[in-house]
Amino acid sequence: MTALGVGEMKVFDEAGEEHTMAELCDNRKAIVVFDLAKVPQDHLGNVAVVVIGCAPHRFIAPFKKETNFPFELYSDPDRNVYKSLGLKHAHASASKSEHMRSSVVMGLLQSTWRGLKSMRMQGDVKQQGGAFVVDQKKLIFSHQDKSPDDHCPINTLLTKAGLETFF
Repeated sequence: MTALGVGEMKVFDEAGEEHTMAELCDNRKAIVVFDLAKVPQDHLGNVAVVVIGCAPHRFIAPFKKETNFPFELYSDPDRNVYKSLGLKHAHASASKSEHMRSSVVMGLLQSTWRGLKSMRMQGDVKQQGGAFVVDQKKLIFSHQDKSPDDHCPINTLLTKAGLETFF
């Protein structure tokens, strides 16, 4: 992540403790996503899934409890990391993505989204996400969402992380 110039930028855990982006990828391979995604844990091996959201950190613990979200979740409420990575701030789109064809993943994402909306935890709903595969701070793969439905397919992330596909 340091190659992107964001390694020293801060995100917050559920206790409000600061962590640098570089720390999140230190000494491990990680799939870093900026929108909510679920990757089956049994397919991950030693690859971490790190999710960065833009809601305040105080919503992390209730969100994880409500949704049983099993992965690392951090907050970038000022969207500094989002902005530094060039992640778009845009309006809704009517286009479809390959990611949307996965009913299992989309069902989970829709449930998660409903949970977020009902608890007012979503942060800036116009903020688009992205996905990155990083191996010990070295960027392997990057995807920046162009619209709300332009998520990187889960299988692409798994493949780029050197894992078997799921769907």
